[in-house]
Amino acid sequence: MGQGMYAKYLQERENVHLLEYAHGFSIYKILPDCIYLQDIYVLPEFRKCGHGVTMMDDVTTIGREMGKTKLLGSVVPSTKFGPQMLQIMLQLGFKLHSAENDIVYLIKDIGV
Repeated sequence: MGQGMYAKYLQERENVHLLEYAHGFSIYKILPDCIYLQDIYVLPEFRKCGHGVTMMDDVTTIGREMGKTKLLGSVVPSTKFGPQMLQIMLQLGFKLHSAENDIVYLIKDIGV
């Protein structure tokens, strides 16, 4: 896990944070009332090994350290892995928050 040049660029340009791993990355944004897990990408050869959940847990830890009590995530159901990701997030305890156009927002209580 680290912060390369692209991570610094994203933080400066879009106020989003990038956590880089050998097997993928996660992108998150700190919002006033929660931490928003914008994206997780795991290289194909490392999928189905729990890396995505580990990356989500890392973002959750960051949120808790900042005093956030909610983790917000989103899924675009019409994408290749959208339905699968929606099912995984529901299994991980996320609940429907809202939906607009082709984006479903889910939220999870992460306590402090």
